[in-house]
Amino acid sequence: MNFSIVALCGAVVGVIVILFPLKELKNNYFLIAVAALSLVIAVYSLKGAHSIFLYLETLYTSRLSGYFKPLIKVLGITLICNITSELASDLGMGSVTGKIELAGKIAVIASVMPIFDTLLGEIERLV
Repeated sequence: MNFSIVALCGAVVGVIVILFPLKELKNNYFLIAVAALSLVIAVYSLKGAHSIFLYLETLYTSRLSGYFKPLIKVLGITLICNITSELASDLGMGSVTGKIELAGKIAVIASVMPIFDTLLGEIERLV
């Protein structure tokens, strides 16, 4: 599958044009449709990230493999938190957005702690 941002954006614009009347009517189905559209965009984008995953696979087999697991965790955390916070923002839940972002930041810091531990060990060894 070839990732085409132009096709994705064109499809999203088409769906937005179709959904706009639902928003004007204050229809409850609008929120469900926006959530479904966001999910479809996320899935399509992740399918388009195949080349990124191939590159990460080469990192895993290199001498940097010890850093690979935290890197993947951080990438996953940031993607999930970003998608979730934007969805909450789109649905008008601004207070939830900030808390999701805070939880993501804490999870990222916790995930990279092994790298900091390794770095501090190297510094101690050199001193």
